[in-house]
Amino acid sequence: MKFTPVNEIPRRRGNNRLQQLIEKFAQSEHQTVKLEFAEGEYKSISVARSVIANAIKRSHRPVILVKRGDELYLVKIQ
Repeated sequence: MKFTPVNEIPRRRGNNRLQQLIEKFAQSEHQTVKLEFAEGEYKSISVARSVIANAIKRSHRPVILVKRGDELYLVKIQ
């Protein structure tokens, strides 16, 4: 094992884009939307579900994530 000196720790890229997506959906008039991913965006649908579900939990928005087969949907709840 070895180490490499650095001046500072790089900033996290974070999931701001997921928070923006959730916010945009919550403010839209749509009740349900299907999420479509770019190729290679997530390693698997299960990984995508886990990451997005955690982002929803942190957003405190009345939104749930539903998985059907290999597809994910955002649904507003009242």
